[in-house]
Amino acid sequence: MKSYTVNFLSILCLIFLQFSGNAQGIQWASSLDFVYNQYGDDAYSASKVLGKPDAAPYGTKHENAFTLKTEASFGTVVVNYERPQLVRNIIIIENHLPGRITNVILYDDTGSRYQVYKNGSNQVNLDNRSLIINVPENDYIVSKVEVNVDTQTYNGWSQIDAIGISQESDTKNIKIMLANEGLKNFYEELSYGDSKINLGPNINTDYNETRPVISPDGNVLYFCRQNYPENVRGIDDPQDIYYATYEGGNWSMAKNIGPPLNDIFANGVNSVSPDGNSLLLINQYEEFAPVQSGVSLTYKNGGRWNFPEKLTIKDYHNKSPYADFFLSSDGKALILAVEREDSYGDQDLYVSLDQWANTWSKPINLGKVINTPKAEFAPFLSADGKTLYFASEGHQGFGGSDIFFSERLDDSWLKWSEPKNMGSMINTPYWDAYYSTTAKGDFAYFVSTKDASAGSKDIFKIPLPKKIKPRPVLLVQGKLTDKESNKPLSANLEFISAENNEVLGKATTNPIDGHYTLTLPVGYDFLVKAHSVGYVTKEDTLLVGDQTDYMEITKDISMGIIDVGKTVVMDKINFKQGEAILLEDSYPELKNLLQFLKENPGLVVEVGGHTDGTGSFQLNMKLSEKRVKMVKTYLQENGIDGKRIVPKAYGSTKPIASNSKEETRKLNRRVEIKILKNLNAAR
Repeated sequence: MKSYTVNFLSILCLIFLQFSGNAQGIQWASSLDFVYNQYGDDAYSASKVLGKPDAAPYGTKHENAFTLKTEASFGTVVVNYERPQLVRNIIIIENHLPGRITNVILYDDTGSRYQVYKNGSNQVNLDNRSLIINVPENDYIVSKVEVNVDTQTYNGWSQIDAIGISQESDTKNIKIMLANEGLKNFYEELSYGDSKINLGPNINTDYNETRPVISPDGNVLYFCRQNYPENVRGIDDPQDIYYATYEGGNWSMAKNIGPPLNDIFANGVNSVSPDGNSLLLINQYEEFAPVQSGVSLTYKNGGRWNFPEKLTIKDYHNKSPYADFFLSSDGKALILAVEREDSYGDQDLYVSLDQWANTWSKPINLGKVINTPKAEFAPFLSADGKTLYFASEGHQGFGGSDIFFSERLDDSWLKWSEPKNMGSMINTPYWDAYYSTTAKGDFAYFVSTKDASAGSKDIFKIPLPKKIKPRPVLLVQGKLTDKESNKPLSANLEFISAENNEVLGKATTNPIDGHYTLTLPVGYDFLVKAHSVGYVTKEDTLLVGDQTDYMEITKDISMGIIDVGKTVVMDKINFKQGEAILLEDSYPELKNLLQFLKENPGLVVEVGGHTDGTGSFQLNMKLSEKRVKMVKTYLQENGIDGKRIVPKAYGSTKPIASNSKEETRKLNRRVEIKILKNLNAAR
């Protein structure tokens, strides 16, 4: 019995392993369902795609691979699978002259069709290829696969050796399995499930449209037109900025953004801030001189764009005649595409970090995982701050320049995942670059010369599948208004992590309507602080720490005007019990008070110190006197005139809660700020 039991368990184990291998391995086609235009009925026939790859040596024409009847024709093969299953990747072994596959369609067990790959016939610079097509997440059970081939566009004896399906989502494991079969030249193709869309005549013309930048909410598109008759200097003007708005499901007629952003030189938008109220521009603007190499910021004020302010980048220089930039959503990182002494060749991608007052650190090369001996340019860092999209002429692509993406792996900016080609639905043998996406990641916008008007550069968009969307973020928007009149306010907001007090987002309201927009990382609760000149700083919370998917949130805030006699409780200024020693957690609140006084230089305030009712009256008075002097000292040491601060000790004379138990007694231990004078209002 013992021996029988061991053998029985061994058999069960083998069955389980075999089942697991089939579920997570590669299942190769088992029978032929349909074929059109095969070379013959035996050698080179469609039946040769069945089973594992067997047409080695790969890269040469082989009788064990499916071949079309002529070198210039169209053909189709449909194969069945013994065990219908979920599919996350399709594997097609292109034994000879790869790139001619134009369509791949999946059939489920009910006969429904799902197109997962669509491409024009291409001439790939490889003699063979293991094509891995990522399939969008689905729940249908695949029973057969259809593959269509075009050798008429690019003539040749293109061959397919095998067609496999896999439930394995990690393509690294699939590549290991293929390598064990002696295969190489792995190429991943992203499946979009839909075609790219030309944005049409309101955006595209017979001239070149380039540098598209979509606002995070997807409602405004900024782009450039080159040598266009309506540019500032007409067709002699190299490049002007245009914009269009998305209204009623269509793009409005594009308009020239006008001065001061457009002048007689080449102008362009690099990125738009999450709130839509600032733009990063190529070049450094000079009011009475030609533009200089570099980058500038412009802010919207009363519906108009201010004259751009130049950013100072330490040791900035560029050996290339071309430059691109991108400012991260949190405003802390500036991505550059320039050529410097430590470049690997031509333009490389660099990062420069925010230091203070429009001053940025010396650029750091992102490293050889991203950069190649040829040009890398047109960077776009998604709202998650992690996913980098860029154009490259050096990474393996379809020809010209292609668009790639990579994920930042840590905070050093030096470690990146291997860049992936965005696939043939976006990239072509022609010129493709300048990728931009919304905060939601539902659509991407990019430039291509293929299928463009009159052979020029046009702007296209394409819906993004989940697999290549950037990490989810929160899109927060709302209005700031006066508490009494409900009129819109011009204000600055900070969204601070409730976990570690790190500022994770900043926004500025539109002074005309009080509206703001910004993107924030998911997984945090936030303390929201609003600052506006003439108003009491407002604090609120945004409790969304359990949110893990993209979400749009409305957060409206009202603020009270500064009135003489108004009192604000600073309940987060805390002292060591029984002593006049500030606790570490008091300093964020003290900094808020400091900023409030700097923003409102005409205010004279009383700093009132209050204690609870325990202890003697005299000791409580002395304690509160010492504590308010500590607050005054901090403010003076940080630039506030002592004449504007009147310390006042109240001891236990003005309780706001019962002293009978600690829960309420602690409310009496507080610092209050009372507005005594507003010198600006008096004038």
